Amino acid sequence: MALRSQLPEGWSNVTVTAWEGLTAAFCHEHQSGVIVRGIRNHTDMRHEYRLAAMNEQLGITTFLVPARPGLAAVSSTAVRALRA
Repeated sequence: MALRSQLPEGWSNVTVTAWEGLTAAFCHEHQSGVIVRGIRNHTDMRHEYRLAAMNEQLGITTFLVPARPGLAAVSSTAVRALRA
């Protein structure tokens, strides 16, 4: 199921895109000034905070969103394994 189809209908200004390379470069190329990232735990927080600090130096703000408690144990690696 496509991620875009999971977003509310009213979110017409949100685009879901895959890319390779530096996220800040992608943001500059597409005139996006904000990255939204999910965090599940303190380990994620430390890692994402470092990335956010680097992106801030490149002119991109990062908005960190805590995961819902029921989803905090789900990792992208586990989800990718299910698709294989």
